[in-house]
Amino acid sequence: MGVNGHIIGDIQATRIVIHGHVEGNIDAEEVYIQSNGYLLGTVIANTLVVDPNAVFDGESHIKNAQVQC
Repeated sequence: MGVNGHIIGDIQATRIVIHGHVEGNIDAEEVYIQSNGYLLGTVIANTLVVDPNAVFDGESHIKNAQVQC
Protein backbone atom coordinates (compact mmCIF):
# COMPACT_ATOMS: atom_id res chain seq x y z
CA MET A 1 0.00 0.00 0.00
CA GLY A 2 1.31 3.45 -0.93
CA VAL A 3 1.95 6.45 1.30
CA ASN A 4 -1.41 8.03 0.43
CA GLY A 5 -3.34 4.78 0.78
CA HIS A 6 -6.05 4.44 3.43
CA ILE A 7 -7.77 1.14 4.20
CA ILE A 8 -10.59 0.66 6.67
CA GLY A 9 -11.31 -3.04 7.04
CA ASP A 10 -9.70 -6.38 7.76
CA ILE A 11 -6.91 -7.78 5.58
CA GLN A 12 -5.85 -11.36 4.98
CA ALA A 13 -2.73 -11.97 2.88
CA THR A 14 0.65 -13.68 2.82
CA ARG A 15 2.80 -10.54 3.00
CA ILE A 16 1.73 -6.97 3.78
CA VAL A 17 3.87 -3.83 3.56
CA ILE A 18 2.19 -0.72 4.97
CA HIS A 19 3.33 2.73 3.85
CA GLY A 20 -0.04 4.44 4.39
CA HIS A 21 -2.91 4.21 6.89
CA VAL A 22 -4.69 0.98 7.90
CA GLU A 23 -7.54 0.65 10.38
CA GLY A 24 -8.48 -2.98 10.82
CA ASN A 25 -7.21 -6.41 11.73
CA ILE A 26 -4.51 -8.21 9.77
CA ASP A 27 -4.01 -11.97 9.37
CA ALA A 28 -0.80 -12.67 7.43
CA GLU A 29 2.50 -14.52 7.43
CA GLU A 30 4.56 -11.30 7.31
CA VAL A 31 3.61 -7.71 8.19
CA TYR A 32 5.97 -4.77 7.66
CA ILE A 33 5.00 -1.28 8.82
CA GLN A 34 7.31 1.20 7.13
CA SER A 35 8.51 4.41 8.80
CA ASN A 36 5.62 6.46 7.40
CA GLY A 37 3.00 3.75 8.01
CA TYR A 38 0.15 3.67 10.52
CA LEU A 39 -1.75 0.61 11.74
CA LEU A 40 -4.64 0.63 14.18
CA GLY A 41 -5.78 -2.93 14.89
CA THR A 42 -4.75 -6.46 15.75
CA VAL A 43 -2.03 -8.35 13.88
CA ILE A 44 -1.83 -12.14 13.74
CA ALA A 45 1.42 -13.03 11.94
CA ASN A 46 4.64 -15.01 12.13
CA THR A 47 6.71 -11.90 11.40
CA LEU A 48 5.93 -8.33 12.47
CA VAL A 49 8.42 -5.53 11.74
CA VAL A 50 7.70 -1.96 12.83
CA ASP A 51 10.18 0.60 11.51
CA PRO A 52 11.23 3.66 13.55
CA ASN A 53 8.68 6.48 13.21
CA ALA A 54 5.94 4.02 12.20
CA VAL A 55 2.81 3.89 14.35
CA PHE A 56 1.32 0.59 15.56
CA ASP A 57 -1.61 1.03 17.91
CA GLY A 58 -3.04 -2.36 18.79
CA GLU A 59 -1.96 -5.83 19.73
CA SER A 60 -0.08 -8.63 18.05
CA HIS A 61 -0.25 -12.40 18.25
CA ILE A 62 2.09 -15.03 16.85
CA LYS A 63 0.40 -17.09 14.15
CA ASN A 64 0.52 -20.83 14.79
CA ALA A 65 2.47 -20.36 18.03
CA GLN A 66 3.65 -23.51 19.73
CA VAL A 67 3.56 -23.18 23.53
CA GLN A 68 6.19 -25.25 25.29
CA CYS A 69 5.88 -26.10 28.96
